[in-house]
Amino acid sequence: MFVAFFMLAAIICILKYNDKRNLFFAAGAGIFFGLSASAKENTYIYIAIFTSYLALICLLDIISKKPLQPWRSIKKHHQATITILASFLIVYALFYTDFFSNPHGFATSFESALTHWYRMHTTERVSGPPYFYIPILLLYELPIVIFAAIGAIQKPEKPARFRIFLIYWTLTSLAAYSYLGEKVPWLTIHILLPMILLASTTLNETLQKHQNNNPQTRQILVAIFITTTLLLVFSSLQLNYHNYTDPAEPLIQAAQPPQKFQEMLDKIDEVANHWDRYNTEIHVTDTAIETQFLWYLRHYENIRWKVKTDSQLNAPLIVVHDTDAPKVQNKLSNQYQRLDSAKMNWYWFKTKDITPEYILWREMKNPPDEYGITLFYKYPPKS
Repeated sequence: MFVAFFMLAAIICILKYNDKRNLFFAAGAGIFFGLSASAKENTYIYIAIFTSYLALICLLDIISKKPLQPWRSIKKHHQATITILASFLIVYALFYTDFFSNPHGFATSFESALTHWYRMHTTERVSGPPYFYIPILLLYELPIVIFAAIGAIQKPEKPARFRIFLIYWTLTSLAAYSYLGEKVPWLTIHILLPMILLASTTLNETLQKHQNNNPQTRQILVAIFITTTLLLVFSSLQLNYHNYTDPAEPLIQAAQPPQKFQEMLDKIDEVANHWDRYNTEIHVTDTAIETQFLWYLRHYENIRWKVKTDSQLNAPLIVVHDTDAPKVQNKLSNQYQRLDSAKMNWYWFKTKDITPEYILWREMKNPPDEYGITLFYKYPPKS
């Protein structure tokens, strides 16, 4: 999210510089590029896309035997180019050297970013088909997809380099993230950013174009925009206020714990209050739950991790994998009570699942798969 914000701010600064010719905006662009590069490795995908676009323009100029337009622009605005690079490097160096306390960080930052993406791509920690992002875009961002598509195929009345750049940015972003092995819903924002700019530019130009000479077409476009935007708002409300833990929502698929996970955390707090509160002993046998518990149980000071299921389990609170639950339960005294939960759940979507009921209400006919965990707990003996 920060990367998308910083990139949008940098693009706005460049457009403002192009309009005002004020180096203040050039410095702003460099600062936002630097902040973006310091925030997340996705920045290098943006840089690769922007650089490849300039290289493509140069290649087309060479083929057509024209002067290199990007090079001429850089020479013409050399002060702005130097300002952007200087401000970028200052911000980049500040963060990657921990404010100049670790100079080695500057030298290794670029290699580390590339290594990160290579590992994510080859590991495929969360994989998906090449078309992974397309259903998400259609389900949640329909008006943007429609008007971006219109902008991509509509012939402009006059040369529109910015629109061509947005089309290239949209298509290459979609291609890049569709190719990468790491496919997660929140990366959609990086495909969506250029698409939003393209869709809004197209909508504005198209409505102005048909305002007088073709009012019927304008009315149809307005009706499409209003209808699809209402669907977008409805989906957003459903997602954020009703289905915020429902894995039938692809945007939170395998990212948000189910509601019963919160119920288990509430039970842990409730039982701990009957013992020694944050000093209450907790045994955790399931290593896969550690990452979440390190945060959610951060105030508890007496947690034993990686406890073997065949060891002595006598803590007031015991967390195990659901497949180990029967074995553990047979070992425990009848003082313990059991609460089944899950740390994550998900759906493997099929074509038959995409029904009107699903599109509107996210209704699924089958239960989700899940990673189950079980809590065994006991209260202190009554005095």
